[in-house]
Amino acid sequence: PLFQHFGETLSGITTIRAYGTVGQYRVGNSIRVDKANRPSFFLAATERWLAFRLGLVGATVSLFAGSFSRKLGASRRILRAI
Repeated sequence: PLFQHFGETLSGITTIRAYGTVGQYRVGNSIRVDKANRPSFFLAATERWLAFRLGLVGATVSLFAGSFSRKLGASRRILRAI
């Protein structure tokens, strides 16, 4: 509906101006653009949420891997000393 409305508006611009309804068509086009962009906004919000969660999981895995590696290295040093 967005591109169809825009195309029809362009083809009938002289009639729209003659009747003085430019503001009405401008508002209608603005509403259609907002409706068309709504899914894009939700997709971007979902992607940011997912990126944050995956970053948090990655940081947690790195923390535990580093802690485990450090603990494992300390226990090997103790075994070598014996």
